Amino acid sequence: MWRVFRPRAGISNASTLAVRAVAPQIPSQQAVIVQRVKLSKPRFRAGTFLIGAGISLACWHIYWSTVLNPFFRHVDREYEKLSPAEKKALDEEIAQEDAEPWFIPFPFTTKSVNQPPYKGSDPEWLEFVKLSKQKGTQTQIRADLANWVKSSVERHPVITARCGNSVRLRRYWLDIDFPYRPPPVFYSSGLLLQGDGLYWSTQPVDSLTVKRLQKILWPDAIAVSSWAFTSALLKQHYMDISRALGFESSKPVQTFPSVNGGNMQQKTQGPLPSANRQTPDGTPAENASHNVSKTTDSSQADEPESGGKTNFVRDTAISHIEGMKQITDGPAREFRRKLAQSWKPTRPSPPRGCILVSGFVECELPKGFVLIDVWGFWNPKTETFETESTFMNVRRVQMKQQSPRRS
Repeated sequence: MWRVFRPRAGISNASTLAVRAVAPQIPSQQAVIVQRVKLSKPRFRAGTFLIGAGISLACWHIYWSTVLNPFFRHVDREYEKLSPAEKKALDEEIAQEDAEPWFIPFPFTTKSVNQPPYKGSDPEWLEFVKLSKQKGTQTQIRADLANWVKSSVERHPVITARCGNSVRLRRYWLDIDFPYRPPPVFYSSGLLLQGDGLYWSTQPVDSLTVKRLQKILWPDAIAVSSWAFTSALLKQHYMDISRALGFESSKPVQTFPSVNGGNMQQKTQGPLPSANRQTPDGTPAENASHNVSKTTDSSQADEPESGGKTNFVRDTAISHIEGMKQITDGPAREFRRKLAQSWKPTRPSPPRGCILVSGFVECELPKGFVLIDVWGFWNPKTETFETESTFMNVRRVQMKQQSPRRS
């Protein structure tokens, strides 16, 4: 029965086996020392806590006496200098600010909630039914949107510089659609500060703010443009390396520049003497050659001597900058082109109850025609278009007179 209380041989001999395993790696002259270490948590020292609390209290007292207290006294003196009417207006403004809650949204807590469809008894749907029966009002809405597009074309500097300044409406095709449901509403969670306390709440937020934040957190246009820049740069380096290794036999590599080399040879040798040849100004060729030699001598005399001072760092930096400009010229052009294609301005969602007016408007200018796609949101309450939500896009520019691109 006493065997149950005896320690097992494997457990008791664990340290002995560890020593035997380490023993062959240690020279025989050295003794193996096994030490046991006990780990303990540091004890709470009341003296250290009291010293830290005293230092913090002293720092707070110094900050209060040197910064906060003089500031509050200055505010009280300025308040006493105000007239009774100014004091009353200031008190009302402070009371109004205190009554309004202050909401601090947290990132990555925004969600879009689809609104239920309109009912037959909703005032928005009743307004849609009323507007669908007014044909004259619909015609006026289409004309107002077409004139808005015309005025936008007149203010566009690129289109007017290319096609002229005088703009005339040629034709337009605009459809009026009545939506079945209002646009979605965005909600965000965060801290709500009110007069009676601080709460965690979920509040509706502005759609424009949400879309701007999404564009900052997920820059799709910048990512696509950067990828186009990187792809163009790698392709350019690949073509340069292939051309240097001689894999492109169809395009012969010019060992010397044709234009600069010819000019250099002409400057070195000068014009050949000829009795019957004349220069464009009518002087004989020999006199012209003497003039060229004199000009060359004078230009050489103006150049600094070969032992002068030069700014090596500046010249090297300028050469590197010029080289980088030549290398990144094509990829930068590709970056700008892709950014212009993928970048879309941030626009808020239209208000509840707006109708959609979409289609195309064609404008005639002195030198060409411009076809524009437009999406407008007309508000029945204000009887105007929501300019912040309305947008348009140039589909095609057709010139009246076209010339061949190659002669």
